[in-house]
Amino acid sequence: MKTFRPFTGFILFGLMLGTCAVAAPRPLLDNPKASPSALISQATTQVLGFLKTHRTALRTENRKTVVAMANEVVPYFDFALTSEYVLGRYWQRATPSERTQFQAFFYHYLIHTYAAALRHYHGVRITVIPYRGSTEVHYANVETVIHTRGGQSVHVLYALYRTPQGWRIFDVSVEGISYVMSFRNQFAPILAKVGVAGLVDKLRTHTLGARPGGKD
Repeated sequence: MKTFRPFTGFILFGLMLGTCAVAAPRPLLDNPKASPSALISQATTQVLGFLKTHRTALRTENRKTVVAMANEVVPYFDFALTSEYVLGRYWQRATPSERTQFQAFFYHYLIHTYAAALRHYHGVRITVIPYRGSTEVHYANVETVIHTRGGQSVHVLYALYRTPQGWRIFDVSVEGISYVMSFRNQFAPILAKVGVAGLVDKLRTHTLGARPGGKD
């Protein structure tokens, strides 16, 4: 199965897939009054802190570190909604079992894809643009800028929606390219040929074959 190649900015999302052994406080996570940009600021602070502490272990693909990375900010995302958007019209055609399996294997597929990408992350600072819109709306976008060591700026846009518990992320766009649409386009030929069940089988094979090389 061809692997989706993350763009530089998608590396940030890789860390934002999911609580390390000692999780940092997340007071804004379940706070309906928190603004979208405040939530993103909290998440990115955790991301950079985690990367700074675990950079060496990530480079060796230590299994425990990969799992810790995946758990770090999962609560910030609505992965079920993301999965639904990635499958598009095939979501409605899928059985409840196929939907559950797709979410599970797609989640692990992303973990290993981005854990590998993180070894090449060279960002030094992230600027979160304050959200100026109404917090009473159901959807909001928050823009961030990754400043790299080479002096480049990578623009990352987070798409969020409001829940009773607070804001949750469901898509990330890097320089105008949505990761949801990128994966939807990657999976489209497979879905057209073998449907959701076939895609799940391919993701299962990829996931079971992805064994981090580091020690547990």
